[in-house]
Amino acid sequence: MSDATQASGQEKAQQDFVQMSALLTGFAADAIAPPLDPVDLAGTLFAAAQAGAGKAFDKLLAQYAKLSGGKPVKDMTPAERRSIGEALLGLDGGDPDAPTAATARSVTRLWYLGYWYPIDGKSAETVVSDQAYIRGLAWKAMQSHAMGYSTWQYGYWAESPPPLTAFTGNPAPGSQAGSGSGGQGSRGTAAEAQSPSTLGQGKGGQSPAALPEGEAS
Repeated sequence: MSDATQASGQEKAQQDFVQMSALLTGFAADAIAPPLDPVDLAGTLFAAAQAGAGKAFDKLLAQYAKLSGGKPVKDMTPAERRSIGEALLGLDGGDPDAPTAATARSVTRLWYLGYWYPIDGKSAETVVSDQAYIRGLAWKAMQSHAMGYSTWQYGYWAESPPPLTAFTGNPAPGSQAGSGSGGQGSRGTAAEAQSPSTLGQGKGGQSPAALPEGEAS
């Protein structure tokens, strides 16, 4: 196999990883892996999952590629996302304890917490990097920032945080992209949510309690 072919295969695998991660986490692909990311967090997490799960990770990506048929998550219906997610997690009548299903759970935790949880369930979890912790999706789901690290403006706590859609990159149920600038009618972007110039100003966003399939309940 030539170096070019190998590089192309690796790039395709990382693209599938980002799309699969978007489906598993409920965040938009551009929100978790923006086109311009100086620290390449997606690449870091891809490498961590590949090293941590080995063949099970490769099989999981192959399973996702087959189920999705190359269709971007943003173009899938809620039913399609649910069906694929349940299949990856072994909740469709499959084995939820299979190595691929365990890998899917570990990948989800990796994005949310910045920790890699070994799929054998026996070894201790490890922090992948400082950026994996700082940019963990758990903080975004809380419409907040990582403990011990913040670039938000002083006094931001006196205002309502940006709407949840600004963090997830996904529109709220029943809304249309770009249909407003606050509350559940706003689409928002992850870049906007992370910008010091917008944080702390308050946008009157509501705080839904859950993120099923990338949408607020």
